[in-house]
Amino acid sequence: MGFLDKLFGPKDWTTHAREKEGYRIACPPDWTIREGSASLSIHPPTAVTVIDPELGAEIPVPGICMAVRVLPEGETQDVKEILRGRSNIYQEYRVTDHVSNEVPGADRAVVYEFGFTVEGNAFRAVSAIAGKGNRLYDVKACSRADEFDALRKTFRQAIKEFKVG
Repeated sequence: MGFLDKLFGPKDWTTHAREKEGYRIACPPDWTIREGSASLSIHPPTAVTVIDPELGAEIPVPGICMAVRVLPEGETQDVKEILRGRSNIYQEYRVTDHVSNEVPGADRAVVYEFGFTVEGNAFRAVSAIAGKGNRLYDVKACSRADEFDALRKTFRQAIKEFKVG
């Protein structure tokens, strides 16, 4: 990645915008994008699926999952509550790196790396939890722990390209 790519992001990545939900995210051009009513998953062709204990649904691994929740009018949720709440959901949950407290366009946010275990398998993820008004955005880029170091740069770049508004 050259100097200008570091400043402005990868030029060949695909940007996916969902105006109704108020966000956009970018991913490598050969990755598949699948849309749900309030969710999105992005993954390379080699991905497999596992059950995410937090979502109670299959997610691609390696891959990126995006979920948007609309909270009742006037209610906002502290993104750090979500971060802390994950410790009750994931086995062996541990924060491994705090990356940032900013997501472009968000009122409140946290970006961090974490590890967890599902059915004896170790996983690592980069996550952005962001809020704007009564919307809560949760982006999670996840892989098996033994693949994570090779994917960290791609995952962090995808999270960096995530924008609200």
